[in-house]
Amino acid sequence: MRAHALDLVEIRRRWRRPSLLRRLASRPLPPGLLTPSFAAPNIADQETFAKELRALLEGVRDRTVAVDLPLASAAVALFGFDTFPHATTEQDTLLRWCFRQEEHVTANDLHLVSRVFGAGGPNVEGTAVSVLAVAVRHSVLHQYHQAFETAGFLPVSVGFSTLNFFDFYREVIPQSREIFFAHHTGETLIVLAIQDGRPVFLRTKPVRRSHVDLKAELVKTLQFFDSQFPHETSSGETASSPFYVVDELASLQQIPEPMELPSSEVWTPTSNPYWTVAVTRVDWSTVPMATSLPNPAHPPFGALAGVLAS
Repeated sequence: MRAHALDLVEIRRRWRRPSLLRRLASRPLPPGLLTPSFAAPNIADQETFAKELRALLEGVRDRTVAVDLPLASAAVALFGFDTFPHATTEQDTLLRWCFRQEEHVTANDLHLVSRVFGAGGPNVEGTAVSVLAVAVRHSVLHQYHQAFETAGFLPVSVGFSTLNFFDFYREVIPQSREIFFAHHTGETLIVLAIQDGRPVFLRTKPVRRSHVDLKAELVKTLQFFDSQFPHETSSGETASSPFYVVDELASLQQIPEPMELPSSEVWTPTSNPYWTVAVTRVDWSTVPMATSLPNPAHPPFGALAGVLAS
């Protein structure tokens, strides 16, 4: 789900075989109907939005759906802890406190979604813990639930594609001591840096409908990261960091075309010639699933990640 379009991904799960992609569809939304926001209502007209949902989902027999919300409708943050409590209630209390103190999120009606990364890898509790957390207001969630119910569908899973992507590709990409991951939508650019299996750096940038020189933004992010986590290499020693980029900015008429990145290339983002970044643009060929459908020019990766995570 994006500010300017709704995407449909229909898959069939198969026993001991890759999931089969059965259907892809996209429906542009009237301007202003959906405006992702953490603080304000997202849907301008519930009846019109429900009508658009029914039109997109026409012919779908299963009335249960997995919903991928725009990240711009939530607050996302990365927190680091020397120790992290084991009890879920204590974790929730601590994260709410961090959102208030560090991100200045003062709303009380928050729903939290998080991923915990310990020193030994994802979801390992112990010392040196990183928590990637997303906070969304219950009033915002209620709007989306109400729209789907009005359209006659039951959202059994509601999530955010950046977290789903992170889970999805973490299992299939080659592991390295340092990895960068970027997700670019029509509303947000988010960049994560992972060292030894733990996110250590997060950058989010609202890009709402403005033209973005994606490569320039990513290079600036890498330079800022290096100023905080310097890559110290001596003469003759080289270090190369993989960088996986998901760019799913829709190619709609009213949206400027993004600067296309090559499928792969090597950058030297700083004055240090011995640190390079090997950029791989995530495309349809990287999806571990079976399909007989044509490869779309702009795959609805957000919707796909949401369905596979449900």
